[in-house]
Amino acid sequence: MYAELARLSKKAIDCALKSDKQQELLNIFKAFIYDVKSGLELKNFTDVINPVVIKHKGQPLKRLISSVEKILNREKRVLKDVSNSNVIEDNNTSNIVEDFTNDTKGRKCSKCKQYGHYAKTCQNVN
Repeated sequence: MYAELARLSKKAIDCALKSDKQQELLNIFKAFIYDVKSGLELKNFTDVINPVVIKHKGQPLKRLISSVEKILNREKRVLKDVSNSNVIEDNNTSNIVEDFTNDTKGRKCSKCKQYGHYAKTCQNVN
């Protein structure tokens, strides 16, 4: 097939040179190549779609969470206002101290339900 096409192209080139129509033959070859390439590009174009997601039964698999996911899923925390924590005025001294101790209670004992220690170090024996 290749030999036959090469023979025909040589004949076409010789005829075009003898009749002084090289430009017409050049335009025919360019048009043919353009038509074939555009047809091949349309055939090779595949429509890409999202894969089908299948939800499996049972417990989900363990996987590593990327740092981007950690940032996106991080809870938004409200910052505590500490501007008045060190200010002590005469009329509100006890009020500020109570607020400060309520915010920083520490650990809560599961036995006696009091703050400041935990069950292992609890002094109240039931």
